[in-house]
Amino acid sequence: MPALLTYGFASGLLYGVVINAYDIIGFVQPLTWAGAMARLATAVPFDITHGLATCVFLVALYKPWCRRINRVVVKCGL
Repeated sequence: MPALLTYGFASGLLYGVVINAYDIIGFVQPLTWAGAMARLATAVPFDITHGLATCVFLVALYKPWCRRINRVVVKCGL
């Protein structure tokens, strides 16, 4: 479970990196270091919240998903 939660948090942050890069390249005009850093500073709390929310949902959905996946594994003999 800790590895899953770590991966979930990291994937939330990685998604934030991709979206922030798109946002900075596409919408910061003129493109300067100060403008990019300001946009990143405002995005970091949302990225952390996204990573934490991913962990919360993984904890909540872990057991139901495992039951369903194990049922398919047993049924199909995987």
